[in-house]
Amino acid sequence: MGRSTKGPLRDTPSAAPAGEGLGTRQVFAAFGASNIVVESEKGVFTRWTIRIPKRRRDESALRSLEERYRAFRELSEFPDLTVERNRSRVASFIWQTTSLETLCWDLIIPFGLYSNIREIYRGILAYWRWPGGPDGGFESLQIELAGYRVEPGEVRDWLVDTARLVKRNVGDIARHVSYEEYAGHIFRSYGQSVGKSVIFTLDPASGRFLAADRKLAEHVDFAPYLGKRREELLRGELTGDVKSPTSPIRLGVWSIKGRDDAIAALKFIREGCTRLIRMGIAPEKRLAFYSTTYRAGPVELDTYRTTTLGGLAETSDERLDTYLTAADEEDFFSATAE
Repeated sequence: MGRSTKGPLRDTPSAAPAGEGLGTRQVFAAFGASNIVVESEKGVFTRWTIRIPKRRRDESALRSLEERYRAFRELSEFPDLTVERNRSRVASFIWQTTSLETLCWDLIIPFGLYSNIREIYRGILAYWRWPGGPDGGFESLQIELAGYRVEPGEVRDWLVDTARLVKRNVGDIARHVSYEEYAGHIFRSYGQSVGKSVIFTLDPASGRFLAADRKLAEHVDFAPYLGKRREELLRGELTGDVKSPTSPIRLGVWSIKGRDDAIAALKFIREGCTRLIRMGIAPEKRLAFYSTTYRAGPVELDTYRTTTLGGLAETSDERLDTYLTAADEEDFFSATAE
């Protein structure tokens, strides 16, 4: 920063003049004139004192997080899922639980000023999936989060408490609610995450999935928690209201190894579309393809093309290649001619 554009100061007509140069302007632009004091005595010294203001916390964002946390803590009545059979109350409980989960996501973000938020999320995910009852691993979670700095410190307490509520509720749903009956509610509930890109990993065979805010789970592997290998699962992304047909769900795979493998991937994605429709997602819901991370060969999924869940679910094997595009145009045409 502040590299000079002036030459040496010599008493010659061609010498660059003393005074303000590009470097000086860069420094003042970066820190602001009100934060800079320059003291100088010709031929003796020059001292720059630069004040860097302490970053202010976003009090409005913290206040919103606290209000959301307090609202959940003040809820005094939850349905007893061991006896509750009212569908609307069970569905409401599912949506509340997902809302609690998204609050956890947002409570992790303030830690990002000093720590890696993805590491924190992985620890919470492990706690949620820890065996041994509703409090299994809770002490370990408390110890782990105590090692991360956050301001104000109350955010840590809110996160610990909210994570515990999520684990309790998710455990109750797993034990007492028919997944087949309520899978659509569980999936659609993640659409309430306004302004977030939610990535998920889906098992087309069962419809079970795990999801999280992209900022937290970009490199998190959900496969072990679903008890499957990556090759047996689909990756996906959703944004906004799942009921809205206009915002697409993205589905894809992690790797494609040639044209035959690309067709196999499309058949697998087609199976995923069928599963989502069975879960109650409208066939008219837009579908786009998730970018493939690892690719070998001349073709890939056409990520610029959209269709619908029902459109791909009804596509015959013979027409699946219409959803492919060239990774390299020359190789693509030679491959499709074979």
